[in-house]
Amino acid sequence: MKIKDPAIKDQSSDCSVTININTSGPVNIYNCGKEAGDKGCKDQESTDQECSTAKGACVPASLGAKPKQSQEQKLNRLLKNNPVPSALAASFLHTCKRFIAGKKAANELESKMFNTFEGLSPEIKKILKCTLRSYDDLPSKYKALFAGNLMRDINTAVSPDSLGQAFGQEISGIINTTILGNREAPLVEVPGKVRLYEYGTGDDVYPPQVHIFKVNDLRTNDNIPALAVGDFLPEEFQQTCTPRREDDHAEWDCQMQRPPCDGWSMDDNCLRVPQVQSGTSAHIVGVNFFDVNTKIQYRMKEAADYREVDAFVLGDVQTPVTEVVNGEEKLIADSRVQDKIFFTIPADTAPGIYEFLVAVPNTSGFSGPGFGDVLTSFSQYIEVVPPDTARFQIASQSLWARKETSPAWWGSDEVGIKINAVPVFGDLSLGDMQENTFRFGDVDSEETRQMEGVLFSHTQPIAGVILGVIGYEIDGEDAYENQITEWTDIFYDLVKEEWKIIMASEVAQEIIKKLINSGFWGYVILGIAIAITLLVDLFVALWAPADLIIQDTLGLSVTDLARMTNINFPAPAADSDTNLYTTGGDIHVRLMFTDKIANEYTEERGYLSDDEDSWYNITFRYDRTA
Repeated sequence: MKIKDPAIKDQSSDCSVTININTSGPVNIYNCGKEAGDKGCKDQESTDQECSTAKGACVPASLGAKPKQSQEQKLNRLLKNNPVPSALAASFLHTCKRFIAGKKAANELESKMFNTFEGLSPEIKKILKCTLRSYDDLPSKYKALFAGNLMRDINTAVSPDSLGQAFGQEISGIINTTILGNREAPLVEVPGKVRLYEYGTGDDVYPPQVHIFKVNDLRTNDNIPALAVGDFLPEEFQQTCTPRREDDHAEWDCQMQRPPCDGWSMDDNCLRVPQVQSGTSAHIVGVNFFDVNTKIQYRMKEAADYREVDAFVLGDVQTPVTEVVNGEEKLIADSRVQDKIFFTIPADTAPGIYEFLVAVPNTSGFSGPGFGDVLTSFSQYIEVVPPDTARFQIASQSLWARKETSPAWWGSDEVGIKINAVPVFGDLSLGDMQENTFRFGDVDSEETRQMEGVLFSHTQPIAGVILGVIGYEIDGEDAYENQITEWTDIFYDLVKEEWKIIMASEVAQEIIKKLINSGFWGYVILGIAIAITLLVDLFVALWAPADLIIQDTLGLSVTDLARMTNINFPAPAADSDTNLYTTGGDIHVRLMFTDKIANEYTEERGYLSDDEDSWYNITFRYDRTA
């Protein structure tokens, strides 16, 4: 197409610009001149800089920067992948609105935020106002991404209880829809289907029809169809590693553990017994969990009496009960069925090896030989470990631009990465957010940059850690960079204050503890990480000219960290062609490389963006320091 410059009076001249564009997406062209009144920049505080920005951005793209995605593209992606509205984003914006409207601070949170806003530079105050205008201008469908019940009345502040309630409901919703995939109903138990067969009349032995296929994602010897020893993965076996000296370095001699075993064995190889910290949760996958009153019965290995705990049942209602094979109807009761149970190990459970089984009330309608009032599974094993006092450190090492954003011919990438780590303590409270920011200019494909930094460390016992990783292709001119950095730092400081209010809220604690008691301890941690990521995504979409290229959320328990840094646990197999998961921002996360030595685990995680046609890898190192 040809574009004529309106600044040239003689439009009959041959002066023209030819732009060749090859794209399947929208094309945004912005005139950066002063005559921008048609963009809505009519208030006296607006500047030429504000008027020359793209719709929904409060800092203009710098000259020579790569084309940016529109706000509509970003919000459509978030709307598709995040069905639960953000309480933190809504609370933040509503408090900003009250400050701009001249309201008096009504509580501790508002006092701290208002004091911060008062000290903003004139340039950052303009960005604050622009961010609010950006939200106000959103179509109603996008405002569904924000918890609207917190933003109804400008004369009413967000109270600690209302914020705690909304945040607790957000975590419940994330667990329900994003993690468990149950988008049709609230977080309620769902019975599985009855998949039982009649025993033969001459049978003397009645094998269980309730089966446990997996415990904490490790397959068991009760799988259907039965697994041969060669079908199990290395991490599904216990192994013992001892060091041996090789010239100037140590090598590890790792062997499968032989009987006697803590749990079951296969062909003289000990199957791994999952470790679970007392007070945290475990989950199992199996078949015939068809009653929501199902219990977990457990006892110390070889002890006499069982204890019983409640289980949260999420049955498989998608897989048919029967199928036709060679013209004959057959029961489907194998590992294609994904009935799930979640349960919490009581905090007062003593350390040791425990056997446990699933006990399902017989409400099936089946009776007679082999069918009692309760149907039980074969036993499986877990190791209960005490709350860990070990110390860990998580660090980043390098960034590899395997493929920069397209089009590569436009110029190099300007990459900004923010990594947040939040410790989780034994009483479920959250510690202070530990932040790291990395900035890389002129990044081209196949370049590797040093990205050394300690992302997380702790000096007191923890139950786990939440790690959020987010990276953008941004702009590089110093004036814009300073504005982006200053406003982003202020934003994170104020989010920390929101965290403190939430963690002090009895309402939020009640909801979270209820989730944990239902067996969702690890999922609560992951849900919080997802909530943080959504908050940042929404924040950037409202004001910044930046495109998402890196996103990751990790919720790791102390048991996870101990296993990762233990040489006796094999490192997970890396597979560059398989996604670990896809984030709410449509970033595909892959495990590219792993390595392990004593007390240290290293992994390279890949981040692929279809929207930006980019691929970046970050190398992380996990150390056990005590």
